[in-house]
Amino acid sequence: MAVSVKVTGDVQIKKAIQDLSKKYPRAFAGALYRLGVRVIIPATRYAPVEFGVLRSSHYVSAPQQIGGGNVRVELGFGTDYAATQHEGVRFHHPRGGRAKFLKLAVDAAMPTALANLTADTIDLAGRGGGWGQSGGIPTRPSVSATKRGPQRKSNQRRTAKGTRGAQNRARVKAARANIKKRTGR
Repeated sequence: MAVSVKVTGDVQIKKAIQDLSKKYPRAFAGALYRLGVRVIIPATRYAPVEFGVLRSSHYVSAPQQIGGGNVRVELGFGTDYAATQHEGVRFHHPRGGRAKFLKLAVDAAMPTALANLTADTIDLAGRGGGWGQSGGIPTRPSVSATKRGPQRKSNQRRTAKGTRGAQNRARVKAARANIKKRTGR
């Protein structure tokens, strides 16, 4: 699952972005990567968690040149069920997370995206640098992340926990009774 954002709207904004990308292509690519990292970090926090596979499958791709001098950065989650979890607004997430986790992060980043993109481009151009992988964010989904964790239904897991809990309570009760007999208390 990946996200695609296309800048539409004000002609001046689009022109400013095009000018930056033409004047400082390496720095602009780095700034675009940084923007992807700024989006994927909160998206990972918003992602539902059961076994942690979905959250650990996040990635931000290395900047890629596409036709016409445009640069592309892809970000997303690399599991086969990421889209289902993202769109599943009726799913219950008892261990945290929510539906639309990537959309929420993109929407939160958009108000400051242009300012961050401009500032990062100028910063990287001033240092003479381009993009560099930051913060240990993978640049592609891991192969192991595409496989699901243990296949269990939630009610089976609850039953198993409840059974183990009852067995443990019985053991604790028996142990306390045994201690009471020995000590006379």
